[in-house]
Amino acid sequence: MSFSQALLQATTRLKVFGAILPGPWDPVVVAKQLATIDHISKGRVAINVVSGWFKGEFTAIGLPWLEHDETLSSLGGVIRALKGIWTQDNFTFNGDSIAFATNTLRPSPSRKPHPEIFQGGSSRAARDMAARVRLVLYQRQ
Repeated sequence: MSFSQALLQATTRLKVFGAILPGPWDPVVVAKQLATIDHISKGRVAINVVSGWFKGEFTAIGLPWLEHDETLSSLGGVIRALKGIWTQDNFTFNGDSIAFATNTLRPSPSRKPHPEIFQGGSSRAARDMAARVRLVLYQRQ
């Protein structure tokens, strides 16, 4: 996210999407950070919610390694949480892996209803999750 923000600050037309890995990234902090970057960049930021593939990255910071379908369920929760924080006042979320209550986010993102959210994947479970949370899904060619 820091690198994405630096690129946006140094350019006027470039659109950048930063990647977050649910688990290490708290969705409330991500929502606020992205809303701020969205304002600074005049709507030129998007986010890619990634599932992670390197087990050592999780175990090194003390996070559990989830199997494929559990990971996608967690991603879906994070995406629903981000959308809720960005679009609803006093949003409360109680999912399988995250739960929180927030105050209303101000300022909300300048892009309406919120910055674009991407998620990669080609499995049936990834496509189904993307459809459930209405995401832009990209697949490796």
